Amino acid sequence: MADQPDFNQFQLMLKGHSFEDFKEGQVFEHHWGRTINAGDNSLFTTATLAHCPLYFNAEYARAHGHPDVVVNPLLIALEPRKLKLGCWSPTLRRRWRSLN
Repeated sequence: MADQPDFNQFQLMLKGHSFEDFKEGQVFEHHWGRTINAGDNSLFTTATLAHCPLYFNAEYARAHGHPDVVVNPLLIALEPRKLKLGCWSPTLRRRWRSLN
């Protein structure tokens, strides 16, 4: 049986930024963009079993002062992470298709 590696010998590589690294008004240019449409919202809301009618019932949302359905806030919170990971990259899609 092989010896286990000593993980203390590996150098820790920090990624990303800490809170203190950000400055007010700082802009990050990014090549990705994403428009969330009603279908994305409906699919995500259904898949996550979010039963709030604001997220999928337009009449209910209008009755509560919104112009249309409200986009699920969890979808909004997760979208930047998904874009950062490259989930929508053409390369990843080609790789996925080649596996299936």
